[in-house]
Amino acid sequence: MDKRILIGVSEKERLETLDSSADKIEEFSYTKPFTPEQILVFKDKLSTTMIEFNAIEEELKEIKDDYKLKMDPLKAETKELLKNIKNKAEFVKEKCYLMIEGNEAGYYNADGELVYTRPLLPGERQKTIFSVQREGTND
Repeated sequence: MDKRILIGVSEKERLETLDSSADKIEEFSYTKPFTPEQILVFKDKLSTTMIEFNAIEEELKEIKDDYKLKMDPLKAETKELLKNIKNKAEFVKEKCYLMIEGNEAGYYNADGELVYTRPLLPGERQKTIFSVQREGTND
């Protein structure tokens, strides 16, 4: 069969000839290729659309960056607060006072709370004649 028929005939004549010559007329689905002109129109529309899309995407990125700057400190604070709630304590480095009683050494913070105890080290076991028995007061 020929690829194309009735090429040199007007559209009206072609339709009449096809209508009268066909054995049967029915609805049929197929892929119809685009003309080169249609493809050029699509390419032009695509480039315009991509330029608009890129501009909107850049605008969105700027908005996201602004919100990220606002959210980052809150996120860090939230993380710290959750850690504090989970651990129920915090790690600090502060001035502590070592007190030796018997065979134990105890570290007290500025509030007078015992924060850590350990056995005496060998160098801490030696008593001197200047050792004063501590009772918590200077009476």
